[in-house]
Amino acid sequence: MDWDNYQLVDLNTPNLPIRVDSETLPGRGILPNLKNYAVLNGERIGTCSIVSCGSYADQDVVQNRLFVVGLYIDDPYQGQGLGAYLLQKTLNDAYEIGYRHAAISTAMHNARAFVFYTNYGFSVSDWTYGWVQRLTP
Repeated sequence: MDWDNYQLVDLNTPNLPIRVDSETLPGRGILPNLKNYAVLNGERIGTCSIVSCGSYADQDVVQNRLFVVGLYIDDPYQGQGLGAYLLQKTLNDAYEIGYRHAAISTAMHNARAFVFYTNYGFSVSDWTYGWVQRLTP
């Protein structure tokens, strides 16, 4: 899924009193990778991680493109808007760093993820297939 030329989005603050801790990490791209953690009462209850597409290719055209490699909220806190908040906060932080394009991937049969990501600006850009081969001794 792709979100070309995304813009900053107003955040809907969740009902839980969380704080977001951010960590920028060096990568192979011009812009840094980023991890945001949702923290409640001193405990990490969620994570959103992005990597620069420049980590995968040297071309200038991908240097301001990010890939969301992970969005996770602990089970007891799902369904309360934390995933949406953490995703949008991470995208906004990435925008401030210099990213302008975003991509994310999900399994083709994961309808819940498709609805979630399209509600927050992503659109289907292509379908890919994974192939498995069992190696036997």
